[in-house]
Amino acid sequence: APYVPYEPPPAQPDSAGFVRQTFEGEIIGGVTEIIQRPRQTSEQSAVQPETGTAGLIGYLSIKEPHDYRGTCLPIKPNQSIGREGDVRWNDPKISRQHARVTAEPPEDNPDGPLMFYLWPFGPTNPVFINGKPVRGATPVYENDEIRLGDTLFVLKVLAD
Repeated sequence: APYVPYEPPPAQPDSAGFVRQTFEGEIIGGVTEIIQRPRQTSEQSAVQPETGTAGLIGYLSIKEPHDYRGTCLPIKPNQSIGREGDVRWNDPKISRQHARVTAEPPEDNPDGPLMFYLWPFGPTNPVFINGKPVRGATPVYENDEIRLGDTLFVLKVLAD
């Protein structure tokens, strides 16, 4: 008999409406985003930081909702956070493009090391840092709590 490759049956939604799928790739950000990445050659580095932001990377660790507690979303400078942002999180109260993360020196030390700033995109869905609403570019520090929609993130920073 001729060889016939195995093909899984079509995905069917379960009782909660979720569809289990098989894929090849890497899961980024826990359950919220799947990114297909080409295999790296030995000449490629694992992380290629943007010019001027070398060594600065962060993680948004989920504190609430409790079902996703501990999920980590990697962030880099100049990325947007939202349901359809560079950093994606599926919360119906988060805008498609809710906020942006940048890396800048502290205002009081222009030659100092870069740090993260959070920029809310608009007043429709507010941004809270440590329980206080923010309207413009606001510096964020290690262990700050950032609320977007119904999700409470805790910032973790890795810098050289």
